[in-house]
Amino acid sequence: MRCGDFEATIPLETDTAKLMIDVHCHVLPGFDDGAVDWPMAVEMCRMAERDGIECVVATPHFHRGLFSTPSVEAVEKSLEELRRLCNEEQIENLDLVIGSDCHLHAEVTENLRENLIPTINGGRYFLLEPPSDSLPPHMDHLLFDILLAGVTPIITHPERNRVFTRQPELLHHLLEGGAYAQVTAASLVGGFGSSVRQRAEEMVALGLVQMIATDAHDPERRPPLLSEARRVAAEIVGDDLATRMVEDVPRAVVENRPIEYPEPIVEQSRRSWWKRWPRR
Repeated sequence: MRCGDFEATIPLETDTAKLMIDVHCHVLPGFDDGAVDWPMAVEMCRMAERDGIECVVATPHFHRGLFSTPSVEAVEKSLEELRRLCNEEQIENLDLVIGSDCHLHAEVTENLRENLIPTINGGRYFLLEPPSDSLPPHMDHLLFDILLAGVTPIITHPERNRVFTRQPELLHHLLEGGAYAQVTAASLVGGFGSSVRQRAEEMVALGLVQMIATDAHDPERRPPLLSEARRVAAEIVGDDLATRMVEDVPRAVVENRPIEYPEPIVEQSRRSWWKRWPRR
C-alpha cells in the first residue's frame, strides 16, 4: 500500500498503547472522496485499530458546490451503520464519533449557529479548512465570530496551505486568536513529498500544530495510520509532546475539554521561523 511516495505498512502488533485518537478521517462512504463503499470503510477501521488508534472521528467534507452537503442526521445514520458493521467484523476496540471537515465559506458562522455543521462529537471543536492558496482579508473577524458562536476551529493541514507555508506568522496569529491547528500524518512521513514533509516538520518543531490526524481517504494512498507519524514527531519534539499530539490533545477535543499545549515559538522576523529547523 502506498501513500504518495511513502510506503504505508500495517503492523501485526503495535507497541504503541491503544490510546491514539484520529480527529480527521473520511471513513464514511457516499459523502465525498473518501471511502467508496462499506467494505472499504470497514477495512479502514480495521487498519486504524491495528495501528493503535482507539477512536476515529468521521469527518465528511462540508463543502457547498463540490460535494453534497450532508445533514447532521445523515452523518449520524451513516456512522451508526458503520458501527454495526464493525461490530459484525469484530472490530471491538475502536470507537467512532461524528464530525465534519468544513471548508471555509461565507455562511460558516451562520451554519454553525443553526447546528447544520457537525462538530466533533457534538462538542465545541470543528475542523476548518481554509482555501489552499488564499485567505479572506477578514479572517480575524471570521475567527472572532466563530468563537463568539461558541465553537473553536481546528485549522486542517496548514503544512499544505500555500499562504501558511509562505507566511507562518499568519497561522501563529490565528492561534493567538483562539484557533488550533492539525498536521496530517502522511505529511510527516513523506506522503505528500519532501517539501510538504519539511514544512510539516518545521510546524511541529515550532509548536504551530497541536495535533496529528490521518485525514485518511482510503486504505492505500491515504491510509488511516498514525503510529509512524507519532514516531517522527517524537524525533522532533520528544516523546511527551508527540504523545500529546496523538493522545492527550485529540482526547480533549473528543471529550469537549480545554486543550493544554505549549505556546508556539515566537520569532521577531519572518525569515527566522524556518531557519530554526535544520533541513533534512
